[in-house]
Amino acid sequence: MARPKWVGTDGWKAAVFLCQTYLRNPQKSDVLLERLSSDFPVVSLRRCHALFFGVIRNLKLIERAVDTLISRKPKRRLKSILFVSAFELLGSDPTKHPKIVHSGVSRALELVSPHEASLVNAVLKRLPDRMGFALAAIGKDSSPTIVELAL
Repeated sequence: MARPKWVGTDGWKAAVFLCQTYLRNPQKSDVLLERLSSDFPVVSLRRCHALFFGVIRNLKLIERAVDTLISRKPKRRLKSILFVSAFELLGSDPTKHPKIVHSGVSRALELVSPHEASLVNAVLKRLPDRMGFALAAIGKDSSPTIVELAL
């Protein structure tokens, strides 16, 4: 199965696609990465890898934080958007949070309904504080080592 057309050559959208696929059917990351064809641009591929691997490495933390902010289980694509954006927020400079939230909401508008995008906005604005609480709950230091992403 190849990547869907909505992914295009965007590394962020590809990471959302891979997370969505992983949430449906967890499997080895190299198997999932094979779904991106060889014509995928190298820069986009690197961004996709960084985001996807970051979400997988921090999945429990991100999932716990997101679950505290949402009362009903979201669709996989919406959850994947939240997870990728959450990883971008995790460990980033707090002054960059508004830019990350805006970017996540803008991209969500391309992939889900406006109502779901407004949920993305509400969750992402509150997520940094929740991730701090989730880190404390699982006994990790509140300043995790995260791969810095070039925005």
